[in-house]
Amino acid sequence: MSERARTSERPVAMITGATGGLGRVLAPELAGEGYDLALIGSDSGRLEALQGDLGLDGEHTFSVAANLRDARGATAAIDTVYERFGRVDALADGRRRAGRARPYWIARPRRTGLFRLRH
Repeated sequence: MSERARTSERPVAMITGATGGLGRVLAPELAGEGYDLALIGSDSGRLEALQGDLGLDGEHTFSVAANLRDARGATAAIDTVYERFGRVDALADGRRRAGRARPYWIARPRRTGLFRLRH
């Protein structure tokens, strides 16, 4: 774990597709449940706007602009989240595919290995 990673008692939720309609709905819901948020999306400007809209300080939110369709980009984004928070307790997938919203899901993993990418 990096020196930047903190050891808060709050759980951490990673939200993919955070700036889309579904991600924008899930973010305040999970923040309201007491989660710190790792927001992942492809547009850094929209990620910054979402962080501002949530009204949480930088200790409780962190954003990563990444293309999750690319394995290297996805791996780097996940590594960055782990470097910042030290763990992920829930994953909310709000991404869209081919112009259609995917069914969302929230996973609460028991171990970090669940987030390893397989090519």
